[in-house]
Amino acid sequence: MTGIEFADPERGLAATLRSGAVMLFDHEDVLAAEPREPSELDGDASGEGRARVVLEAGELELELSPVGHSIRLQGEAIPPEELTACRVLGTLRREGDALEFACLGVRSQNSEPDWSRIQRYRSVAVAFSDGGLLGVSAAQPAGAEGHDSDEVVAAISGPEGEPTPIHEALLSTQYDSAGRHRRATIELWPEGEAVPPIRAGGSIVCGTSLAVGELQLDTAFFRWSMDGRPGLGRYEVLRRR
Repeated sequence: MTGIEFADPERGLAATLRSGAVMLFDHEDVLAAEPREPSELDGDASGEGRARVVLEAGELELELSPVGHSIRLQGEAIPPEELTACRVLGTLRREGDALEFACLGVRSQNSEPDWSRIQRYRSVAVAFSDGGLLGVSAAQPAGAEGHDSDEVVAAISGPEGEPTPIHEALLSTQYDSAGRHRRATIELWPEGEAVPPIRAGGSIVCGTSLAVGELQLDTAFFRWSMDGRPGLGRYEVLRRR
């Protein structure tokens, strides 16, 4: 299935269309949180794509063009996922007004995890202002307690799309009293001898929760920093209720 997410710091708009749901934010206000069929893009061989979504809060039109190269995530319990940083041009038509915006976003192509094997799935996708891209996925096995047993995979690319092979990754998260994620740190150990880890930190800008079938979906947009490089991106937690 195809996922799309973007965050425009100038307009304060952010949206994610993935995991059978659509969520739309205006700064911290939730404009839409609706279960939906997986998103589909009308596109061509160059990777250009368009999407139109009609919500109770209004109508969202998006035009995507890829930036740099894609990165790929996959593990034993983590299904293949391809992430591509994109430039997003969009229009939100709401209450008779048309708000246009332009920002960075991420397009994803992935499959549903095998929920007979896992009980929680966390995913991060960050588009950095210089065109770089970071993706992290973590799957907690069914019946496990704590995050020590999580399988974690990560991929990262630089401004020109050059990938950095990652040998090991760690995703640590702080949660509030309701169990929703508020802050996170990421540590990545690149392949090679005596290579220092890459570290990133993020804190929530906006977020909400939604029941999707038998699953609970907690979606948030975080403001991230990695080695001084600013970025905005989605942090999603999907778990069995």
